[in-house]
Amino acid sequence: MLQSPSPTNETGRHLAVLLENIPHVRLLNTGEATHTRGGRLDLTLVSSDLAANAIWQVHPTLTSDHFATLTSLPVAPPVPPRPPPRWNIRRADWSRFQASLDEWWADYQQPDDLHQQERDLTVAIQTAATTAIPMCAPSRRHRTDWWYNNDEVREHNHRVNLHRKLYNPNNLRLLQEVVARARQVSLRAKEDKWLEWCATFSQHTSLGQMWRSVKTASGAAPPRPAAHPHPQQEAERLATIFTSRGSSNQLPLHTRRTQQQLQPHRDEAVREAMEVADMTDRPFSLQELQQAKRRGHDTATGADGVPYSMLAHAGLAGDAALEKCQDLGLKISAEKTRAMMLKAADPAWQLRVQGIDLAWTNSYQYLGVWVDKRLSFTTHAAYLRERTQARLNVMRAMTRPTAGATFTVLRLYYVQAVRSLVDYSALVLLALSPNQQERLELPASKSQCITEEMRQHALMAIAQVTEPDSTVYYTDGSVDPDSGRKGAAAITRGT
Repeated sequence: MLQSPSPTNETGRHLAVLLENIPHVRLLNTGEATHTRGGRLDLTLVSSDLAANAIWQVHPTLTSDHFATLTSLPVAPPVPPRPPPRWNIRRADWSRFQASLDEWWADYQQPDDLHQQERDLTVAIQTAATTAIPMCAPSRRHRTDWWYNNDEVREHNHRVNLHRKLYNPNNLRLLQEVVARARQVSLRAKEDKWLEWCATFSQHTSLGQMWRSVKTASGAAPPRPAAHPHPQQEAERLATIFTSRGSSNQLPLHTRRTQQQLQPHRDEAVREAMEVADMTDRPFSLQELQQAKRRGHDTATGADGVPYSMLAHAGLAGDAALEKCQDLGLKISAEKTRAMMLKAADPAWQLRVQGIDLAWTNSYQYLGVWVDKRLSFTTHAAYLRERTQARLNVMRAMTRPTAGATFTVLRLYYVQAVRSLVDYSALVLLALSPNQQERLELPASKSQCITEEMRQHALMAIAQVTEPDSTVYYTDGSVDPDSGRKGAAAITRGT
């Protein structure tokens, strides 16, 4: 049962009997050794309800004289507790409530302790309420403004409630001013929270995080609480416990002395193992470096102005440079490396580096930029357009009435999340053709325009309506003070 190679002893037989007599406890060990000497000293026991889909394994690297074990339990995330039930005061039976309290008071003996009297009265009121007042149905309602509802917003909302309770025709003007002030405070708090979110966005921010912010601003429910109220502190506490239990100080004195005596020999064995060369840990051979020489047309040179053709015809000096690369032990990562022939057809021979064949490719992403063999950067332009359009979709969702992002928020979002993508590729975009630049600027320009530029776009769009029976309607020129938007409309063919 315990699958131990050691001889059977009294302790092992006792554990086996306990596991047989307690059916709701299961042993997860698979027979794999948990000690460096091959023993099964560490046992993992779980209840039978959790043992069905539990996974037990030995950690491959975390070890001292015992191997650390990993146990994965299929436990569903905890459901957040429902809010405490409340009594429905509107449906209260006050006569029954008072009769219950009177009955309790008639038989109540008052103690000398005032605090005890207060506790007894509280229990009596709760008991009477339970018998005379029905409970409200449990719900998970949440405030849609929970993400920006700070102390200042709550204070002004409280003032609005107070003035509504004291409402009369004489103080109507005062109530309107209080409500207007509370709305201004709420809009400012919402805008500040939006600006705080947008300031954290960059070209590396994931779309998921941006969409979560939009959904939160649109009234989504707050996230569920964590499985532990303080996960970081709990993880550090468990790590500290494991470190203390796995420390060599827990071993007997003679074992620690033996470890100290063996430590120099172990260090020497580790040093010898580090000096043993691995099969893949080899420098470039001279043949591989010779094959890597450029055979096509020269590309733009670096700051030194030396093209590939000069290196290919450098003679002894070039060979010396290749030998220096070989002496330095430069290595190629086969998983991350591809071969590309710039502005030329792929050769028939295979580029081989460190004994590994590299596949020829037409385009490759390097440091976030897609480089193609023709150096036209068409692939990167399409990639940039796709990423920009996805982030502009988030920006479009931010303009919904439920999200309520102002013009200042939208412009900051554009600078942080959209413009940063273009700025990162600024040098590459200079090599694009005019047609590619125009296609790339089209989605971004609509979000970048200020109010006057948007007005010019609208006028130009209206001027292009040349179909028969078309009518153009102009707005009165009003501007939304928060978003800075203006409107215009065109009716074509009566639609």
